[in-house]
Amino acid sequence: GEFFMLGAVLAWAISTMIAGHPAIGFVAALVIAPLVVGLVALIAERLVLRRLYYNPEGTIVATIGMLYIIQQLALTFYGPEARPVEPPFSYRILLPWFGYSGYKLSVVAASALLLVLTWLVLTRTK
Repeated sequence: GEFFMLGAVLAWAISTMIAGHPAIGFVAALVIAPLVVGLVALIAERLVLRRLYYNPEGTIVATIGMLYIIQQLALTFYGPEARPVEPPFSYRILLPWFGYSGYKLSVVAASALLLVLTWLVLTRTK
């Protein structure tokens, strides 16, 4: 869970550092934040978990320790308040009985597409 939080904090930081249209910062955060979090996870695995030889008790204690370290670093540098990432576009779909955010609908569509692609990979490959 802490790696997800780290990704969200990094996405906010990256998207606010890049000036211009919100879509530029959003796309940059979408690309850069997962790469940085993956690098942090790789470093944690190489420096901590691998040295413990994946001993079950040691791994649990080490991951809980890393959890607290990541939490406290995020609190120290970004604070406890939530900060939203500005959506890349802000159009609304208006129907006679309600309106809905186009961004939220695009997130649902992207999620559905990724779900179908994951299903295809799992059922069509060995």
